[in-house]
Amino acid sequence: MTKSVRLNLPYLASNQAQKHVTLNDSLKRLDLLVHLSVKSATLSEEPGDPQNGDAYILPSEPTGPNWSGRAQNTVAAFQDSSWTFVEPGIGWQAYIEDEMHQATNDGTNWARPVDVGSLTELGVNTQPDTVNRFAVKADAELLSHDDVTPGTGDVRKILNKAGTAQTSAILFQSDWSACGEIGLIGNDELSIRVSPDGSAFSTAARFDSATGSVSFPRGQVHPGSGARTRSIIPLSGEDSVCSIFRLDPARLRNPREYTLAEVSGTTLRLNEMTANTLFDEARMAGVSMVRIWNTSKSPAQPAWVCAAPTGDCVEVYDATSISGWGAGDIIQLGDPDTITSGRVIAVDVSPMMEALFGQSFPQSGVLIKLAAAAGPTGESGLQVTPDGRPGTFLGVRGYAGAESITGQYVMNTQTPSPISSANLIFVREMDFGGGVGVSIASLTGLLV
Repeated sequence: MTKSVRLNLPYLASNQAQKHVTLNDSLKRLDLLVHLSVKSATLSEEPGDPQNGDAYILPSEPTGPNWSGRAQNTVAAFQDSSWTFVEPGIGWQAYIEDEMHQATNDGTNWARPVDVGSLTELGVNTQPDTVNRFAVKADAELLSHDDVTPGTGDVRKILNKAGTAQTSAILFQSDWSACGEIGLIGNDELSIRVSPDGSAFSTAARFDSATGSVSFPRGQVHPGSGARTRSIIPLSGEDSVCSIFRLDPARLRNPREYTLAEVSGTTLRLNEMTANTLFDEARMAGVSMVRIWNTSKSPAQPAWVCAAPTGDCVEVYDATSISGWGAGDIIQLGDPDTITSGRVIAVDVSPMMEALFGQSFPQSGVLIKLAAAAGPTGESGLQVTPDGRPGTFLGVRGYAGAESITGQYVMNTQTPSPISSANLIFVREMDFGGGVGVSIASLTGLLV
């Protein structure tokens, strides 16, 4: 044997002439391989002006007069003005200067160790990627309190997002399709939401971050029947707060007609001082709106009255709804039967909701109390309905010379308002001879 097994160092032969040459070759090879340090393992083009002692690990298909054709992973060292090439053995180690990493030859490649102090990706039993930088495939994941250091005995999993508009959540999937999510989803309120297809989500529960109160945006259902269960938000029922319909002066029953004298902006001026038979400014303004129709147009055009600032003027919710209206037009309080059956007046209660709760919402029903007072000789009444269909009316009746008769009812509301998130309530004025007297409809609760 003329060379060593592992580093391939030449042995001195007995009686060898010029022993120093062989010895110097071994020393030169040792100088290269002991504490091996290379400048790069990715440079593919042979440097034009190498310095004595420079070393490289060659990548695939290196180029240059001396590097070309050399095998990948070969160590190339510039020594004594020429290139020396060494085939590495398994277990050889080298420090790669431009990567600041130690590498170990495994017989095929120079493998870099994992820097556990600063990981960019980590996979346990699977491969991570640029999105899922930490990936685990296991039957269970255990996070326990620190009983080694020891710690406090507490354990927390912290998910920190950049700001309110971002999301910090735990997503639950089935066969890689999202089914549920818990977290701060686009806001700072804890929400629980579910999805049937992985893309469309419905929020099942939301916890207010300021008060801790919980809401169920999609409602609750009875576990046996699947029918939706309802909750009641109590209201006071008092005037100027919850009186969604109140007219005091004697009048004909609805539908009633009025003639316009002038139209300006959102203001409709009537040709008579009869605004108080259309809208009660003192008690209904900021509580509700009633729908009127311009029957001079074909088809009739709707608008929503929200105030009656003077005896001959009413204000509408939206100026664009009365564009093209003018003096002489006839307006009607009460829906045409082609719009809503049952001779009713449509009432939108969103102003009351916004005043009490800061927003309007589609209530599923109402608790409503009614009062009707007749004149000394006639009888009149007030009725409510969710949609005007026969058999859906609830009401009270005032008899001649008697005090008003009151009652309270629970009524579904199912017709969405065209101008808000609330559902409409429909009222009907009844006249049994002698005209309609005081009529009051006031809410004492909302079903949600």
